[in-house]
Amino acid sequence: MCINLDADYVLVTFAGYGAFPTDDWIKLLWFVRIAHDAYPEVSETTYYKNNKFGLSEDELSDKTANTLIFKLMYHRFGEIKLARDFPAGFDFSRNVRVDPNKL
Repeated sequence: MCINLDADYVLVTFAGYGAFPTDDWIKLLWFVRIAHDAYPEVSETTYYKNNKFGLSEDELSDKTANTLIFKLMYHRFGEIKLARDFPAGFDFSRNVRVDPNKL
């Protein structure tokens, strides 16, 4: 399914570099719920892995990793090591290493 919104720009807030209280990641499931109203075939459960919704290996589904919001927020994030004691791709806002296979 592809929808053309005729947009020239997209603004995405991202808190993964620091421990900010919020960003656009928490909105992803709301985007899915709103889309479900217009397109019933869009199901929130397909964005879960092992009945969880998150960024770690056991929580990040392929469907979630393929969303535009994920791709915009985590573009090349796996190449960035922000602190000596943390691995590359560590999201400080959510205190988790993002699944490196999806970055």
